[in-house]
Amino acid sequence: MAANVQQTPPEVSTTSLVSGIINDAQELFKAQLELFKAEIKQDLKRTKEGATLATVGGAIGFVGVIVLAFALAQLLWTYVPAVPLWGWYAIVGGVLAAVGGSLVYVVLTRVEEAHPLSETAAGIEENVEWKTNQK
Repeated sequence: MAANVQQTPPEVSTTSLVSGIINDAQELFKAQLELFKAEIKQDLKRTKEGATLATVGGAIGFVGVIVLAFALAQLLWTYVPAVPLWGWYAIVGGVLAAVGGSLVYVVLTRVEEAHPLSETAAGIEENVEWKTNQK
């Protein structure tokens, strides 16, 4: 026959509760810093890989655009000889420069709008603010 014995939880002091909360907050802060470091390392690795591929692709594409620009200018001169060859080179070059400048502008605008790591940084800032306002 089992007896109905209720066990009461041991009394916990307020001091130990507060110190437990502070220890948990410190552990959370440390974990967020580690996450922040890991995110930065991962972002730097991706950025490096992307920059390498973009550089190689850009160089190959640049050479291809130059060859195509020469070919287009020659083709236009063949079918419209009223405009001198140097004029077609200037027109083709001007159009390509305008398109390239527009693309660079779009990329720079998007880079300015990017805010990497904003969530992690906000969490760390919130923890620092909470930690400094403890009194």
